[in-house]
Amino acid sequence: MNERPVGWSPPSSAPTDPDRLPALNGSLLFSAGRKASEVTDFLRFLSPPVPAMLEIGFDHGMCLVDRARTFPDTLQVGLEIREARVTRLRPHLPGTAFAWRADARTVLASVVPPGRFSGIYVLFPDPVWVESRRRSHLLFSPAFVALCARALAPDGFLHVVTDVEPYHTWIRSLLTAWTPSPDPPLGTEISRRERVCRRDGLMITRGTWTRPA
Repeated sequence: MNERPVGWSPPSSAPTDPDRLPALNGSLLFSAGRKASEVTDFLRFLSPPVPAMLEIGFDHGMCLVDRARTFPDTLQVGLEIREARVTRLRPHLPGTAFAWRADARTVLASVVPPGRFSGIYVLFPDPVWVESRRRSHLLFSPAFVALCARALAPDGFLHVVTDVEPYHTWIRSLLTAWTPSPDPPLGTEISRRERVCRRDGLMITRGTWTRPA
């Protein structure tokens, strides 16, 4: 069975200003050297006038590759902070997919053109079990939700999957201004974490929301 700490609660406070997040996550690195070149490559990839999807924290990238193959007319972007995962995945990506080692909060705040993505997928975000680190490391916060709204097209969706039910409740509380929606097309592949949850009988919660007008 999969073992993990018992109990999870939201942080006592969470970032609310999306424009303060880049300073916490190294946006200055994007203005010079290799990172500046990576930004150029990223924006060039997004420049064709076709729909684009974003997956945050793609882990081994199975779902990202599957969506790229299943929906060849849509650009697929994956952001992942673990360099080894990005390096291993890149040789397997078709030309319509782009994997980048970068903090999603920084990318959304300082690089992504407003309204560029038709959908954002967040599959099994880290709940940050160490409580003292939760405020600074937890992905979902009011500020992050505002960044997602900024990055999404007017009818764009946010799709979230987690096996930590209290985290899902917290996420849902941050999205009260959003509209619950049917789940988007997901392809045929499931993530590694979902395989583990199915094996170990862990409850999975899903939700999809359309950004506010």
